[in-house]
This record gives sequence, C-alpha cells and structure tokens, in this order.
Amino acid sequence: MLLSALSYAQVQPEFEFQLGTTVTKIKWMQQTNTGSLVAATDLSLAGIDPKTKQITWEIKELGSASEDKFENIIGTPYFMIETAKSLGLGKPQTSIIEAETGKIIFNSNDADMKISGKRPLYHLGALLIEGTRNKRSFIALLDFNTGKERWSKDVGAAKTGLSALLNTRSIFTVPPMVDKNKNLVIVDKNNVICLNGNDGSDVWRKEFKEKVEDAMLTYDRSKLFVTYENRVDLLGTDNGTSAYGEKLLKLNGKCNGLAPYDKKSYIIKHSEGVNIIDAETGELRWKKESSLDNINDIRLTGYGILAINNEEKATKFYLINNEGKKVWKFELSSPAVIIEPTEKGILYFTESRANLVEYEKGKELWKRDIKIRKRPAFGFDDERNRLLVYSDDKLNAFSLADGNMTVLTEALPLKDYDEDKELATIEVRKSGYFINSLQNTSLVDFDGKVIFNHNYKEAGLSKGVRALMKGAAVAATIYSGAKTLQSVRMRPATDKDGNLVNEIYVDENTSTYRSAQVGGDVANGLFAMANKRWTATKATKDALFILTKFESGVNGLVKIDKDSGKDLVNIPFGDKDPAYIVDEAENKLYVVIKDKFIQGYDLNANK
Repeated sequence: MLLSALSYAQVQPEFEFQLGTTVTKIKWMQQTNTGSLVAATDLSLAGIDPKTKQITWEIKELGSASEDKFENIIGTPYFMIETAKSLGLGKPQTSIIEAETGKIIFNSNDADMKISGKRPLYHLGALLIEGTRNKRSFIALLDFNTGKERWSKDVGAAKTGLSALLNTRSIFTVPPMVDKNKNLVIVDKNNVICLNGNDGSDVWRKEFKEKVEDAMLTYDRSKLFVTYENRVDLLGTDNGTSAYGEKLLKLNGKCNGLAPYDKKSYIIKHSEGVNIIDAETGELRWKKESSLDNINDIRLTGYGILAINNEEKATKFYLINNEGKKVWKFELSSPAVIIEPTEKGILYFTESRANLVEYEKGKELWKRDIKIRKRPAFGFDDERNRLLVYSDDKLNAFSLADGNMTVLTEALPLKDYDEDKELATIEVRKSGYFINSLQNTSLVDFDGKVIFNHNYKEAGLSKGVRALMKGAAVAATIYSGAKTLQSVRMRPATDKDGNLVNEIYVDENTSTYRSAQVGGDVANGLFAMANKRWTATKATKDALFILTKFESGVNGLVKIDKDSGKDLVNIPFGDKDPAYIVDEAENKLYVVIKDKFIQGYDLNANK
C-alpha cells in the first residue's frame, strides 16, 4: 500500500532564519546533548538555541570543522570536534566545547597534545583525556563542574609502530577504571598504577614481568583482577597488595577474560577451559578442569555453565556441570549469531538455520532445522518470554520457556526491503509487534494477525536518507553481527527475601555503564539538562518519522503513529537534498534549506 501525502495534517515552520549566504553556505548541522544546535558554515562554527531562536555563540577559527569528527560526549554538556588541515597545511586540532556557551574547555593545540581518546568518569565527576605529546603519553582530568583541568600527568613513552596504528582510540590497552576510593586505576604496558582522583599523585604502583593484557574491577570496586598469558593476580585497590604474593595464580591456558558469575565470584575463560574464581580469596573453585577448546564466551544455565568457542567459521559449546566436569560437546560448522538458554534447551541461530539443543545429552530436539533463507532481524518480548525473528517475509516467535517455535505470520512483505543493506526493527507495543524498515511500517498482533502494512516512497539518497540509514544501521547491529555472539545477559542473584533469581546485569566497568550516574555525581545544571534529554530520547516513542517523496514530487517527513499506523503530520521540505534533525526529547524538527536557512517545526502541532 503506497500512502498519499494528502490525507493528513501539514505543519508549517515555527521559525526560519538565515545563517548562510550566497558565499558562506551551511555545510552541516548537529544537535548536542543539551538540545542546542551546532552548525558549520564556510567561515565559522555557530551555536543556536532553538528555544530563543538565536545564535548564541560563534567560533570563527573552527569553520573548517568536519561533520564526521563531531561527537557528543555521552552524559555531558560537551561535544568534541576536529578541524581539518587548511589547504593541506598545518595540523588538525581537536576541541572540546561546552554546548550552551561555546566555551572551549580543551584544545589540543593549546595543550600541545594529540588526543587519542576521552572517557567520562562519572564517579569522579570528570572527563579523562588521553593523548600524546612529544612521543610521550599524557592524561588530563577535566572537572565537570568547572570545565577546567583538574590535573595532567605524563604516563610514559607513547606507543609506536603497528600497536599505535591499531589502537587509535586510547593510549591504554585496558580502559581506565575508578575504584571504590574514587581513585583512577590505569594499566600501562607492564604496570598497574593507581592515581589519586583529586590531584593525580601516585597512590601505588605494581610492575609485572609481562605486559598486562586485561584487568577488571570486582563489583564493589575494592579489588582488581589482572591477567596476562596464563597468569592471574588479584590486587586490593587500597594499596595494591596481591592476594597471591610473589607466586601468581597459574591457569592451564591463556586467559581470555572474566565474566560475572555471582556477587562474590567470576568465571575465568581461558584457552583450555573455564573455572570459577573467588573475588575475596582469589582461589579457583575446581582443582581439576575439563580440557576444552579456546573458550571466549559463556552462558549461565540452570544445569551449569555453557562454555563457548565461537570462531569466524565455526562454533563449539560445552555444558560444564557444577563440579566443573564436561557433560557434553556440541559443534556447529558455521558461526553462531545467537545462543540463548531456555527452560527446555539451548536455542541457537546461525545465519542460515536454528535449532534447540537439550541439556541432558546435548542433542538437537527438533528433527528439522528452522531454515533461515534471508538475514534475520531479531526482537525480544520480555512479558511473553519470546524471541522474535523476522526473515523471508515471515515473523516467527521462539518461546524462551520451552524453545517451541510459532509462525506468527506467513506473509509480511516489506516493499523494497533489502536485508543486506538494512535490518528491520521489532518493537513490542500494547497491541502487538511493530516492525519497520527505512520505508515500511507494519503491526502484527500477538496472535499473528496483520493490523497494517504500509510503504512510503523513497525520496532518494539525500543527506537526510543517509542520516536515517545510519540510525537504522546502529539499531540493527544489536543482533546482526555473526562474529559477535549475542544473548540476554543474565546472572544468578538473590532478591530481598533471599530467594535465588536471575537478573539482567550491567557491569559498571564496561562501556555499557552510561550516564545514569551523572545526576548523583554532578550538580551542574547543564549536566542535569544533558541527562534529562538522554533519558527522554531513550524512552519508548509512540511515533516515528520516515523521509518520503510525496505525490507532488516534493521530499518531506511523515510522522506515523506506531499503534494505529495513521499518518499524523506531513512536513514538506521543498529541498531535494535537505539536512535535518529530529529532536525526540522535545518532539521538534530542524531542517537546513538551500544551504542557507534553518527552519524549526513543532511536531506536537497535530495534538
């Protein structure tokens, strides 16, 4: 069904003003964490307040800033930008800017430092800058409240050669961490260093015989696991004292990292198997391990640990019981995309098939594989404990309770949908499953009845389409990578009454730990603003926007209600190649027209 653009409300711009000229065009526009807009012309970088509709600041020396180098720093009112060389001369410079005021709080040229990475440290209320200066590695801590440098420190010779080229986002192999005392723990080659969070002075240092490959804080951030080759150390963060003394824990194989097991233990993965290590004493639970292949991932089940060897061309997994003994081994001739424990067995997906492996003997329960002819899109229905799979115009549901598959709908074609270029997204709504791609929307109820299936004519590969495709690609990659094995991450825990339960965990030492801590650690109003907007944009939305070509031949956006499928708002751009931003937190739209004008729309106008 191709929808007409004449059947719904047309919204007029709330405001329009000119920023570019015939000579100085608007090259790009982005939105910051605080909601303000940043636009680059040929001559300057400008900040725009959408509420006052005024240009609030302008920095002429940053007019050559590249859009692909613009990056909001998550959970902060800052963004980072890099300027290109002028006529191939000079050197690029990186600046960190406060979005509302245009204040440059850090400039790589002023600091004489080439930035390699930046990391918000919410426990410290600061931003860690990593970089190099005169072939030396430096770190600097910028205070969130003042926007000023708290301290900087030389941390040794900079990386050179291939390792420097491969690791362009950080000067450290292991991301810096913050311990329970709000001190900074960094791993630099053979050294583990604890720095005072307030002034950067050394709290303690420990040198190892080999280069440290991985490190991980315990849940309470009081201890630090350190691994290299087949050795493990457990250091107290107060003073760096080792639980093992001079004789470190020796594994049967090379360590591949740790994964949470319970609140006092971790699973240690290595090239010959797995074991459980006590975070208090550092002792291994099993004195004798089963010999396995190179284990690089695990799943927790009610029958033991599922130890996984996932490689580029094949996957093996083993069930290890509570005594550390191998129960069975299962092999796949192609890499797994998803491995998910269910009540009845292990549900696995490759790019071409799916089946269920029972716990007792490791045999497939289904006599026939579920064939997957086209690249699948996945979704989860937590309330009904279902894994949803859209592939080959079909929507299937797999029960995570018993592993049974139900074909919800045999025919749900999305017109011109190409799963090799994009993946559809599946969202659970109050009346069913909302499925959408770049140019399609559909709703299927929980029993499989198709409520609606709409297509919108493609507008062409304009800037706006590229922006949308980029956004869709980010959403789609959650379950799309064959090399990245996916799961709903669970660990055993106890509830307030002491009952054993499973909980979805987020490890505070990983990149998944985001701006939830900002409100408690930082009182600055700009941070509260950034955090409020971040929370708002992550909330489930009742509408989405699709760029389309209307029957009149004009490109524009359509606002669509996810539950009814109705088109709520029609916004024609009048520009074949528009750049635009949809502000989901404020429900606003900002468009650059003819490289000169910025228009603002209120997307609540239809209410």
